[in-house]
Amino acid sequence: MFQIRAADPHEALTQAYRAIWTQQRKLLPLLLAHAGRLIPDVGAAGVDAWLNYLLVRFQAAMESENIVALRYARALQVDAARYSPRGVADPRVRRGMTGRGHILQMFGHYDAALHCYAQAIQHATHFQFADDEFADAQLVYGQAAHDAHAQVVYTEALRQGSHARAVAALRRVHIIADSDERIELQLTRERRALEFALAFAVRRQDLVLAAASRREEATIEDQFRRFTELAVHHPSPNRQLSAHDITLLYAVLTRDAGLAATARKAFQRVNDTIGGYSNLSDRFNTRLRTAKQLSHKFDDIAEVHGPIDPLRNPLATPTHPAGLLVNAT
Repeated sequence: MFQIRAADPHEALTQAYRAIWTQQRKLLPLLLAHAGRLIPDVGAAGVDAWLNYLLVRFQAAMESENIVALRYARALQVDAARYSPRGVADPRVRRGMTGRGHILQMFGHYDAALHCYAQAIQHATHFQFADDEFADAQLVYGQAAHDAHAQVVYTEALRQGSHARAVAALRRVHIIADSDERIELQLTRERRALEFALAFAVRRQDLVLAAASRREEATIEDQFRRFTELAVHHPSPNRQLSAHDITLLYAVLTRDAGLAATARKAFQRVNDTIGGYSNLSDRFNTRLRTAKQLSHKFDDIAEVHGPIDPLRNPLATPTHPAGLLVNAT
């Protein structure tokens, strides 16, 4: 139960975070507005409250694929460096960098996104060794570097850009993940490796998997199997839904209507039982409509039903669906 009128700024922020974590997005406009009244600036409730307010505003807008998230990511990066006692070493500086990269990538500004991720990698690499305050600094900054390298891979996959840059970034992802068994890193490694392989082996005008050889095709099949097996065990609905979306992509590329129907059923089950996301449901349905344009094999597969997101505004979301190979080009 949420008490919208929480008088304490930190409790107001906790409520907003909880609404995001528990996917009660219909409450977010009220909770965020209330937090904003309690924390209008850095002087109202202290530096941490202000920076965490910017972070929760970014997180909420980012999940809605709303361009306003770019504003909060930039403010977080700048104000964390300006006001935090730790200065540029504050990890929220890096969170602002990667947040900017994510939104720029989402809206198709790939070079600018890569610049942000390069900054984040430098930040994580430097402070992994400079930060003696936390015993687990190496784990924290190691994952940050891993995630930023993974986003470089994904950005190049989205635009089918520099194969060499993607390979180099993927190599760093593997090196970090080899020494860290946490499921989040392992899943990200397998996901980006698969997306990279698909992106550079697809005929984009009609979305057909056109591997150069049977050996390459077998490698992609094995990557797909490893990724889906790992994703099943992840507790996050976000990760599970993304896995089902990639399964639908693979089904479209191979014209496998049975696999597409299985992906649709699994996606809807997560929406109904664990909780869904409006942006992921929209992407899944757009991908399914693309499939039906490409082949009548997919005609009988119904679209999924997802939650309503009051922060998702068609005027503020990307013109083209965010995601890998959603439409033919």
